Amino acid sequence: MQSESNVSRSVLGTPSFIEEDEKLTNEKVVIVSESFWKKYFASDKNIIGKKLILNQQSYTVIGVLSSKFQQKAYFLFKDAEIWEPLVLDTSKFNREVRFLNVLAKLKKGITLNKAQAELDTISSNIAVQYPETNQGWKSRALPLHEEIIKDLKTSLLFLMLSAVFVLLIASFNISNLLLVRAITKQKETALRAALGETKKNLITRLLTESLLLAIFGGLLGFLLATLSKELLIDLAGDKIPRIYELTFDYRIFVFTIFLSCITGILFGIFPAIRASKTNLITLIKEGEDVLVSKGISIKDLLSIFQIGFTLPLLISVFLLIVSFINIQKTDPGFDPSQILSFRVSLPNLVYEENYKREAFYTTVLERTQSIPGVLSVGVINDLPFSPWSTNLQFTFEGYQTTYNNNLAEYRVVNPEYFKTMKIPVLQGRSFTNLDTMNSPQIAIISSKLAKQFLPNENPIGKKIILNFFGKQISKEIIGVVGDIRHESLQSEFGATVYVPYPQQPTRNFFLVIRASTDQYTLLSKFKKELWLIDKNLSPTDIKSMNDRIVESFKEAGFRTALLLAFSILSIFITLTGLYGVTSHFILQKKKEIGIRIALGATSVNILEMVLTKVFILSILGILLGIFVAIILVKLMSTLVFGITTTTNFYMFIIIPIIFLVTNLLVIMFPAWLATKIDPITSLRS
Repeated sequence: MQSESNVSRSVLGTPSFIEEDEKLTNEKVVIVSESFWKKYFASDKNIIGKKLILNQQSYTVIGVLSSKFQQKAYFLFKDAEIWEPLVLDTSKFNREVRFLNVLAKLKKGITLNKAQAELDTISSNIAVQYPETNQGWKSRALPLHEEIIKDLKTSLLFLMLSAVFVLLIASFNISNLLLVRAITKQKETALRAALGETKKNLITRLLTESLLLAIFGGLLGFLLATLSKELLIDLAGDKIPRIYELTFDYRIFVFTIFLSCITGILFGIFPAIRASKTNLITLIKEGEDVLVSKGISIKDLLSIFQIGFTLPLLISVFLLIVSFINIQKTDPGFDPSQILSFRVSLPNLVYEENYKREAFYTTVLERTQSIPGVLSVGVINDLPFSPWSTNLQFTFEGYQTTYNNNLAEYRVVNPEYFKTMKIPVLQGRSFTNLDTMNSPQIAIISSKLAKQFLPNENPIGKKIILNFFGKQISKEIIGVVGDIRHESLQSEFGATVYVPYPQQPTRNFFLVIRASTDQYTLLSKFKKELWLIDKNLSPTDIKSMNDRIVESFKEAGFRTALLLAFSILSIFITLTGLYGVTSHFILQKKKEIGIRIALGATSVNILEMVLTKVFILSILGILLGIFVAIILVKLMSTLVFGITTTTNFYMFIIIPIIFLVTNLLVIMFPAWLATKIDPITSLRS
């Protein structure tokens, strides 16, 4: 393109279109991605002005978009490699056509509320000017960041909260370890103080130990996170915005060390201050650990908090696992096995007329059906579990309902589609090859639409009126088919209207092929048949239906796997901490246990003494945990699926009981060792 506007366009960076590019009469231009530039132009610096043939139309390259910019906007662009300006022929549309989303950057000093107020004013003025088409329609300003993560916000907040729980559990454990160490070395500490060591030096020394422990833990966590990076990305897929940008660079490292230091100081200061108060004379007079308080000690409280924060994680991961299993067991409404799907897009320049599209459709179906191993072939404009969806307003002839109240998914299919997907025909008949462009206008509706809008009525023979982008089309209902889930397994069954492909031939459609042969071999053979029809076409978005379904719950799998890892780590930390506290408790009570045994106490009596201690700590921790879990479960309400009364019973009754039993089993070994204490040795020590 030899215009002055190209002077400011970028070979590599953030090029942009200008106003002239949006005119119908001007030459068609495109911006290509950096990866496309490298792959097809070998990083040619002279790419500006070169021609590309896209959909049999000539385009001029005016810029290369940097991969850095594309990565930052990945959730908007995803796998896009070529961009062209939005050129609209307004003569082909009316005011009821609404299909565009607008991205806008606010001017400096303009708030979102001010922008919304201005949009409201504009919408009101348009509604006054065009009441028939714009009455009740408004524009809403939303922050782009919130719009992108709106479905993930609760999930990400929940995972962040879970990570905080794990950090607190580990911190309580470190604090407990430091307290035990301070008690064990209190005589040494008191002696140091008697020999002139100041409290400041003593606290500094103990805090240094705490910091070293925390920093070592932080470094270990950073290493584990780095090693598991690829696994996290693979689990998340493209469901988490910008997950592919995840890097553990110096910023994450510095944050890890900073957080470790803060944690080490906060949870190490109290044990250090307690240890600094030890007095040698008091210690000699009392002849016992002066840091040990009567009743529930600080160590006991820390153990209670560890248990109290671990149980909610266990309950949460149980909920997510049950939910994940329920999702996988959910019936999508069709049979996805043995189905290969892909999208075919017909260039408008060649296939603008409906009869050309129908001719292509007929030929491609015949050739595909002739491939060995193909059982049946279906065609649909918007495939379930794909990012594409078309919704239309509708009403029924003779019914007092408005278009705005009724919205249905609009699907264009061939007669074999229901057979290929194994969607049952519940009433009436399916489409046939006799339902052509020139035959009466007909439609098939889903069971949900029939039950929701025509309850206790026979829908067969009734007329449904579709608001097809401002044009009202009346179609006779000839059948009712089973419901399917379109977006994901967690979504509700959608009210759907199906129309035969010949009566509304679209340029873009999906082929679904049920076959008994290998899918890669099938795809290769299909491409050969397609190129015999049109050598310029190629299938895109190639996936099996099973893969599409799996991708739809990847976010749930990522969330479940991450929380499971958190829970396993928390259980390990809590149980080891409880083991340590119990062992230290037995060490403190060694003389008392020796005396009890000397006076005739049995092994059962000693076990009862130790187990009672752990039982009380566990019960108090579990009660705290149930309280925290109730709050956490409310936060999770949008993240779980198919939870029943039985699930709640296991969640709040069985899991706490299992956790309690586990705690008691873990300390059975030190408790058993306590029964083997020699009374004479313990008294002499």
